[in-house]
Amino acid sequence: MKSLIISLALALLTVGAVAQTASMTLPVNFDNVPGNASTTWPLQTTNDQKNQWHYDNSNFAGIPGPITITDISVRSAYPNAPVPIFSFPSVNISVGSAVTGYQVGQHSATFDSNTCSDFTLVRSGPWTGGPVPASGTGPATFFSMGPLTTPFVFDPSLGRDLIIQIEKCGTTLLGPEIDGEQGGTGSVGGNRYVNTTSCSSPVATNWNNEFVPIVKLDFIGGGAPTVCLPQFQVNQLWSSLTVNGAPDPGVSAPITTLLSNGAVASLDLSSTNVGSPWDVGYTVGVLSGSLSAAGFVTPGGQTVNIDLTDPSFTFLNGGTFTGNSFANASIPISAANVVFAGQLAVVNPGGADNIALSHANDVSFVPCQGTNFDNLAAGIVAPTGYLNASAGGGAWRVGSSTPTVGTGPTLAASGTNFSYVESSVPGGAWAVFDTCLFDTTQLSTFTLDFSLSRIGETTGLCCNGASGIGTLNILMDDGGTGTFTPLATYTGTDPAQSQGGTEWSTESIPFGGLLTGSGVVRFRFDYSTIPWTGDIAIDDLFVN
Repeated sequence: MKSLIISLALALLTVGAVAQTASMTLPVNFDNVPGNASTTWPLQTTNDQKNQWHYDNSNFAGIPGPITITDISVRSAYPNAPVPIFSFPSVNISVGSAVTGYQVGQHSATFDSNTCSDFTLVRSGPWTGGPVPASGTGPATFFSMGPLTTPFVFDPSLGRDLIIQIEKCGTTLLGPEIDGEQGGTGSVGGNRYVNTTSCSSPVATNWNNEFVPIVKLDFIGGGAPTVCLPQFQVNQLWSSLTVNGAPDPGVSAPITTLLSNGAVASLDLSSTNVGSPWDVGYTVGVLSGSLSAAGFVTPGGQTVNIDLTDPSFTFLNGGTFTGNSFANASIPISAANVVFAGQLAVVNPGGADNIALSHANDVSFVPCQGTNFDNLAAGIVAPTGYLNASAGGGAWRVGSSTPTVGTGPTLAASGTNFSYVESSVPGGAWAVFDTCLFDTTQLSTFTLDFSLSRIGETTGLCCNGASGIGTLNILMDDGGTGTFTPLATYTGTDPAQSQGGTEWSTESIPFGGLLTGSGVVRFRFDYSTIPWTGDIAIDDLFVN
């Protein structure tokens, strides 16, 4: 009996030790040290705001297992300034594990893409508090943003970072700015990502490189963490689906393919379960959804990102999973003015759910549109549906300037980027750029409108003062058959243009009589006899 009593006493002491409340700061070790920066966001601005404060897992070194977070506190940046009584109409706080890194370029601008299935609303509604007296010395006094109505269990030993999301709605001001820490890349262990004008927007509009508010967590040891499942199912050996080889963004987003009307997409399916029944579930007119939106988790821990309740939901093979022996294949699809979202499902005996799911793919077929090239990275690239054929040794390139000093425009006609041919590239002779296939039903004036720059060389350092530019031929292919009819020709420099002065002309070419149904416009620039003086550029290209 004595040994039983001792065992029970030890057990009670152990439980008491685990349940004892402790605290820590994020970033770590700022309990008695003030931060070196401050911020008005989100509590000292009249704007609605949504913040994600992302703290690196390294802050939890020394905490070997799960903890149950019971409260979150912040503090003034100024120890000599008290915090007055305050009353915010709505402050919602959510906490969750991160599936992205905290640094800029790792954390997604789409808020939901950084969290997983354990993301939890821990407090909501009005937030009142204060006054908080000035501490006078050292850092200011922490004050609670709670109480948390739903404690959050976090297990740092699983290796994930922690995200605290603040949605502050209303014009109330706290009084002082709140304390924070900033430093060089990798030195702070946290960053802040903000939508500066909305408390409900899905995307951040501003972020910092190594600045984050300092918070205090109250917690007790132990707890059972919710499994952190990603926002999107990812491709796996047993079930993989891509379209036109589009890049895989990982767990934070669907695989996205944007195509112009009339284009053909390749629906590429692969699996190691050759011979197993399979099907593709998809919606028409509705894109996939993250786990926080329309998605859900299967009993086997896979994520379904297709809205099975949407009236358009259907299966490629009828959904019976019989009579369809899987074989790796490419299936061509084409459509007009429509979006699809789909996931491949392959029977996988013995695996999770006995069905293996692929990454969700969003495919959009859109009308052929114009471009000002601003949404493209620099290099030999083209807008969706356009063809940049690097033929003749030359190519149309996208950039904000031409690389050769003294040639080409110094600024885009609008925005930041334009498309140009660099005539000094070795081996260049001509370059071809084709628009996507456009439909006459989408046109109004039947004109090709664009900005054109033909400045030539301006330094006088080349070719005995010559300032030559080659010949730009603009042609149209009626019906996309490969047979082109000339629309316009431009040869040489434009005498009205100069660097720093008028750098662009506005061109409008009618083509109504040449088009019967659909068409492609080609820009062909010939410059085989022109030296480095001959750069030419286009911008603001639209078929109207």
